[in-house]
Amino acid sequence: MMIFEVSNTSDRPVEFCWWQSPLEKRWTASRFKVNGPDGEVGCQGRMVKRPPPSKENGDYTPLRSGWSLSVKFDLKEVYRMKAGTKYSISYQGSSLGSLPASNSIELAIR
Repeated sequence: MMIFEVSNTSDRPVEFCWWQSPLEKRWTASRFKVNGPDGEVGCQGRMVKRPPPSKENGDYTPLRSGWSLSVKFDLKEVYRMKAGTKYSISYQGSSLGSLPASNSIELAIR
């Protein structure tokens, strides 16, 4: 299990589009880069096309200064990772421009 967290470290409220992130609680885009010893591991989830996000439809989430949102998820649901293998994983950011890319982490699958 992994935890995906978005934090507002600014001194003012912000809004961001949660689409294409684990906060959506369903896989609608390949937003993680997963590399193993055999190269990049592709996403097996479905890709969703939809109209541009809008504030009127509730596609943006407000986040007060100092607040965070997080969700637990299992990356193995959509990326075929093998037990006993080490991987480098990073969030690639949202293609909608709302969330930035993350640093990479290294982990081993048991």
